[in-house]
Amino acid sequence: MPGPAAHEDGLGLRMRREALRVASQHHQLDQFHEVFENALARGDAASAQLSFARFADALEAHFSLEEQIYFPALHGRDPTSAPALAELVREHDALRGALDEIHGALRARDLPACDAAIGAWLPRLVLHERREEALMTQAAS
Repeated sequence: MPGPAAHEDGLGLRMRREALRVASQHHQLDQFHEVFENALARGDAASAQLSFARFADALEAHFSLEEQIYFPALHGRDPTSAPALAELVREHDALRGALDEIHGALRARDLPACDAAIGAWLPRLVLHERREEALMTQAAS
């Protein structure tokens, strides 16, 4: 029968796999975003709307997965991570709100306003993703 150290090694291994999975999801979101940005750059409103919907849906699925699966697992592994996890959830809400504003500009076919809004929003998302990945990596060690 494996002892506590074997259990910890197994849990650490699973957490490392999940950290890689989250990083992979972030990369996929970057690719969806790039397709959207390219449509905006071409001034193609129809493609921009379609690619934005794909990006927003993928982002929402990712946020939900983190909030329902990954963050509770992180909290279980390290209860002291609760404040950082709560902050990440608040950031999800703020990112969702800003995404709604971008969607509004896109619906109005105001591509310059949409481009400016996504330009202001994207650095927030990138920083958020880095914090998530760092927290997951830390929990896996």
